[in-house]
Amino acid sequence: MDRKFIQKSRIIEKEFDNGYILNCAFGIEELKEMAKDGWVNIVIGKRREVSEKGVTHYAYEDEFKPKKDIAARPESKDYDPF
Repeated sequence: MDRKFIQKSRIIEKEFDNGYILNCAFGIEELKEMAKDGWVNIVIGKRREVSEKGVTHYAYEDEFKPKKDIAARPESKDYDPF
């Protein structure tokens, strides 16, 4: 399965004393093409090397589809996994 990378994106990691944030920007038209039921699921990965423009991460469309196997669900109404 080929990954659909988000070409119009900029993801830059900013580090602080107590952690970090990801500053993200995506081209809206590209995301609209990927949208299913009003949602776009993406995966963000860290690049091996920072680009010349300071980009530290990349993004691609998440193709994961959960199985809709009703038989695998517990029958008890009191089931609480937590």
